Amino acid sequence: MMEYVTVALLIFFLYWLLIVYLNRIGFLQKFNISAIGPLLMIRTKRGKKLLERLAVAKRFWRAYAALGVVFLCVAMLFMLLLLLYGNYAVVTEKPEPTEFNEPRNWLLIPGLNEFIPVWGWIGLIVALIVHELSHAVLCRVENIDVKSMGVLIAVLPIGAFAEPDSEQLFGPRSGSGSGSGSGSGSGAGAESGVEVSKKVATPGERARILSAGVMGNFAVSIVALLMFFAVLSCMHPVSKNATVVHEVVPGSPAEKAGIREGMLIKEVGGVEVRSASEALSMLKKGEGGSVEVVVLSDGEEKEISLRTNAHGIMVANVMRGYPAEKAGIEPGIVISRIDDVEIRDLDTFLAFMRNTTPGQVVEVYVSDDDGRLWRLEVELATAPHGGSGFLGVYVVDNAFGLTILDFPLEEYLKALKDTPLSLTSPLGWLRFMMLPLLPAPFGFSGFYPHLVKFYEAHGVLAAAAIATDAAPFLIADILFWTAWINFYAALFNCLPAVPLDGGLVFRDILKPFVRLFTRGDVEKVTNMIVTALAIFIFGSIAFIAAGPYLI
Repeated sequence: MMEYVTVALLIFFLYWLLIVYLNRIGFLQKFNISAIGPLLMIRTKRGKKLLERLAVAKRFWRAYAALGVVFLCVAMLFMLLLLLYGNYAVVTEKPEPTEFNEPRNWLLIPGLNEFIPVWGWIGLIVALIVHELSHAVLCRVENIDVKSMGVLIAVLPIGAFAEPDSEQLFGPRSGSGSGSGSGSGSGAGAESGVEVSKKVATPGERARILSAGVMGNFAVSIVALLMFFAVLSCMHPVSKNATVVHEVVPGSPAEKAGIREGMLIKEVGGVEVRSASEALSMLKKGEGGSVEVVVLSDGEEKEISLRTNAHGIMVANVMRGYPAEKAGIEPGIVISRIDDVEIRDLDTFLAFMRNTTPGQVVEVYVSDDDGRLWRLEVELATAPHGGSGFLGVYVVDNAFGLTILDFPLEEYLKALKDTPLSLTSPLGWLRFMMLPLLPAPFGFSGFYPHLVKFYEAHGVLAAAAIATDAAPFLIADILFWTAWINFYAALFNCLPAVPLDGGLVFRDILKPFVRLFTRGDVEKVTNMIVTALAIFIFGSIAFIAAGPYLI
């Protein structure tokens, strides 16, 4: 992983040097390109005629944007509460860092974000275009000039923009001010060489313009979701259940052999398995030696050889401050015996621990996958939910280091099809936000490649399978990721933090209240509050991401 990061940083550094050089010699300016550090702003004036044609239906667009203002305000409150809860959870629960905390996974960039597949680029591009086009159309609806449109590039396209006349949109004081013009005025030219003042957007017009981008992303998300669920209605499982790898202990024999979370298990030891219990039983027989496992990975069957000389249960994680940690027990270690009891499986371990008492000293025999055995004396603590002794470990029921679950193919598809029923509540939308981040069978990150062989298309969707059997599933995945990315893009832009759309709308909402409670410079006080809130919000995002590494 570090090699990839180093190469990526080197490429980015060379790209930045090239931008600095081209900007210094004036090459970028010839093509109407601006450089802000490593960020390129490529502008074009093409498309203005399209904006004029789209802006003709003024009543529709104003109603559309007014609904966007409502959505933005509701989402603004939702996101602010979510951030506050995130800060509270990091401080009180002190979670262990996971892949969710990696900076690259906080960016909606397919390929860089390990949860978003490459066809997520379609959803990202749609999100950028729709967001900025919505802003531009509403500008023309409210008679605000759009100077140019374009894209933002930092090696890869990372954004798009519509560049309205800032003095018309925010007022003549500055591009980031909040003008209070009445909306009367006639535009840029005048007779006899006398310049007539430009129209300045009213707070209501400005709110509609700023909310239009968010509304565009919400609308695309809803349309894509409806299409996704229509596609789901044409899919059926080929069987009721499958067997899936739910968790792999880092550094375990399973991880070293190439077993990954989400793989589907077909055979263990040459025997086809139909349930997790069958797979686990066959794995236990292979402890102390090797066992062949056939898995479905990236849609293809692979045969993987698992090998260990250990017997027992593997420690997957250790609880902070409890006896196991103090005794030096670490993830990846196999517990094979406690006192004189052989620990062959999870049931034996749990039965032994139920008969212990707090303060009891036990001898724990542990080994690694090479079979090296050593003894540890451990004084048990009090179990959090009972009076028995407590070691403070999470374990998996085999010495290879993987957790296997039954994947309910039929129930899983039904749960996905029933998702729209849950979207009538905030908790339903919160679950939708978390879907790609959860492992199967609790989450959903797409059918392709792991689930393709377990479902089939029927009805109208079957026609798509003429080109390739995977086509219907790729269509479903593209629709899902388009919906998910647009939804996240909308929520992020709703945060009350300048320069996001939500921050600019919040500033206009805040200004009348500041005027009621202060006799000073209203503009200055408002900007101070808005800036402080933006620092808090972006600081909270950084804290939630980095907190588990620091606390």
